[in-house]
Parts: sequence; C-alpha cells; structure tokens
Amino acid sequence: MSGAYRVRTTSGASYVLDLTRRTMIRERGLTDFSAKLRRDGDEAILLQVIQCQLGAAMVLLIDLSWPAVMNTTRVTTDVLSITEIEDAA
Repeated sequence: MSGAYRVRTTSGASYVLDLTRRTMIRERGLTDFSAKLRRDGDEAILLQVIQCQLGAAMVLLIDLSWPAVMNTTRVTTDVLSITEIEDAA
C-alpha cells in the first residue's frame, strides 16, 4: 500500500501517515485529553501499521530515532476518520 493519509482520533489528535515514504507525524489535538507525546509535530519513521480502522484504536510501530531505543508501539484513541491526502509528494 502507498500514498499518504490523515487519521483523526477521538482525542483530537491527527496523524499524517505517508506509506510511500514510511513516515508519521502526530499533530496534538486541542482537547483536554489530547496528551503531549514525544516528537509531536516531528517526523518519525513508520515501521508498520499494525491496525488502522474506523472505530478502533490505531496501532503503529515507529522509530523515534532515540539513542538505545530500537522502536516503540504507539496506540491511539479510537479512529474517527481516515482521509487520503491527494497532493502528497
């Protein structure tokens, strides 16, 4: 699978997943329960999309490029929408 997608979750956070470039960017939501996470707004290496479907938590395996940390699993609140980003290049 390739292309780029914006995934919005119930916390208000938005994730830009670029499956072609294998990158992820998390944009923190404005709600009180949208937690601040490491590397918010920064690009992370997307190793695997384990689960991404409407009404369920999204589960990603990512590399935050931190010393001595091979990878981490990111589990989101439930997915509200998945939108293809047409002009991703």
